[in-house]
Amino acid sequence: MGDDPADHTSDKDTPGDASASAPPDRRREPRVRVELDATIRRLGHSDPESTTSTIDVSHGGARIAAPAPLAVGDVLELGVRMSHGIELTLQGLVVQISDAGGHHAHVAFDSLSTTAAELLTELLSEQSAEQAANGLDPTPGVTGGQTDPR
Repeated sequence: MGDDPADHTSDKDTPGDASASAPPDRRREPRVRVELDATIRRLGHSDPESTTSTIDVSHGGARIAAPAPLAVGDVLELGVRMSHGIELTLQGLVVQISDAGGHHAHVAFDSLSTTAAELLTELLSEQSAEQAANGLDPTPGVTGGQTDPR
């Protein structure tokens, strides 16, 4: 989960008016709207497991509906229930908390296993195709303006 500056787009790399209303999207991977039931457990804490849902997902991370008391720097184990009954368990770091449209945690995944990467590829492809077939844009809008390494 390195933070190589070469993997991010700087504001200087984005042509256009400096007063543009939306900051550039700095994610390494495209994200797709995916609402799935999930569980989270804060590693290193005695909190019980919490239920939540994903809002969007990429190979690099996810935005989830954040139950309190998540904070930037928390390490999470995220269990995602995929449509075909498979539960995918991922570990990640909370890199941002936002309150735009609800209380959300932005989670950057640690390195993915080959199996996890394949399952995410399948999920994201299915969701993108389904949303495009329904005339929807599968990519959510940019929020926050913080560097989010997903």
